[in-house]
Amino acid sequence: MGEYLLIAATGLLGSSHCLAMCGPIVWAYTARLPGSAPWHRRLTSHLAYNLGRVGMWAFLGMSLGMLGGMAAGLAPLGRALALGGGAVMVALGLANLGLVPWRFSLEGEGGNPLWRVFRRLFQGLIGAGGPSGKFALGLANGLLPCGFSYAFLARAAATASPVEGGLVMLAFGAGTVPALLGAGLLLGRFRLPRWSERLAAVAVLVMGLLLLWRGVGGIGDGHGGHTVPLPPAPTGHAHHAGH
Repeated sequence: MGEYLLIAATGLLGSSHCLAMCGPIVWAYTARLPGSAPWHRRLTSHLAYNLGRVGMWAFLGMSLGMLGGMAAGLAPLGRALALGGGAVMVALGLANLGLVPWRFSLEGEGGNPLWRVFRRLFQGLIGAGGPSGKFALGLANGLLPCGFSYAFLARAAATASPVEGGLVMLAFGAGTVPALLGAGLLLGRFRLPRWSERLAAVAVLVMGLLLLWRGVGGIGDGHGGHTVPLPPAPTGHAHHAGH
């Protein structure tokens, strides 16, 4: 439970990054909402968008957690799963701190061809009316290339569990909701301090280092006793002590 709260807090602190990337999408569809629409209809549109966005992340987390569990069932891959997830989180934490240039190749429109696909997709979805249209927009938004979401998707895979993988991304997504909901309701007047994104990147970096440590030492994951499966110790002459 404690780790999920930390992940949610990291999502909240990293929301200035979300505002920079996804804020223009929110402002674009907000501008197309009828000016005479009552506040509760506008709120419903924003909630539907965020539900779609977080729901997509949770689905991806569950999928990667399931794949991680399948991989971890093969003994040689158990420790590699934790090490790989930790390495990805460390790399993306450093990237979001501006210490390596990968963030720009991952997220920049010029460096990632996926952006051209998403631009065409969003042009159609932004004008879609009703909560269902905003939900579909949120689903597509959840697939956008993003360093912070990639970091926690790596963490979700390392849980080796579809339930825990989904909860990792649900916690992260929930942390980002207040900023993007505020961006829509306050029409861009919602701001977070610039240092919050750097603090979130530090949290990602620390969690990545802890995951690497768990991979090296085979330490439990801390979620109700669940551990990432690691290669079993030789049992040739092992025996259990009697009680």
